Amino acid sequence: MVHSNYFSTLSSSLLKPRLFLQLRRQTRLRREFLYNKSLEQKEKQIWERKQRVKDLLAKGKEVPRGQGTGEREQRMDEAKEGKLYYTLSGV
Repeated sequence: MVHSNYFSTLSSSLLKPRLFLQLRRQTRLRREFLYNKSLEQKEKQIWERKQRVKDLLAKGKEVPRGQGTGEREQRMDEAKEGKLYYTLSGV
């Protein structure tokens, strides 16, 4: 009876690292899967956006600027043109 107890504890202690490694592997694989899916989705969105722009240009229509870089840059320029305060140290 002593021997069977010893082997059961021995086998369970050997299984714990395997189980732990298996769980880590599954977690890593899941993380990689989700990362690859997000990259795929971003690439698809970029491709669709480029296709819309190409279609509009082919039809001779103007491309809407939306929430693109143009508006962001314009807001940054407006913020820079605001009141500037200069402080002179030691005067």
